Amino acid sequence: MELAVNSNKLGANLVDSIGRAVVISLFTWRRADPNDDLDNEQRFGWWADQFSTKVNDRIGSKLWQLQRKKITDELILTAKEYIEQALKWMIEDGICKAVEATVIRDTDDFNRLNAEITLFLPEDYKTYQFKDILKNE
Repeated sequence: MELAVNSNKLGANLVDSIGRAVVISLFTWRRADPNDDLDNEQRFGWWADQFSTKVNDRIGSKLWQLQRKKITDELILTAKEYIEQALKWMIEDGICKAVEATVIRDTDDFNRLNAEITLFLPEDYKTYQFKDILKNE
């Protein structure tokens, strides 16, 4: 996976604190809901979610559930929903006013999905680009 902020490629150690929060929110595996369609019985999720003092306050996204699925228009919409769900806490906690996510097929490889996420901060905005968001590495 490559990470870029405002079109500048960054190494993981150069990402700002908001960027780190985005990466953690997107690529930590959120626990699957009971009605989610899974390959097996593993629901995964972050172990500390069970200790949250806030009801349904969970870390991560459900992008991991899409890794073995065929890429369709419906799956692209689901990936966008999962990204927005994972970053919703940033709006609720007042870090940003809005989150805008775009998910598209990679132009070089239609078996990969790329995402562009813009966070509208109180006085500015930041755009993060992720290539191959479903890659399992």
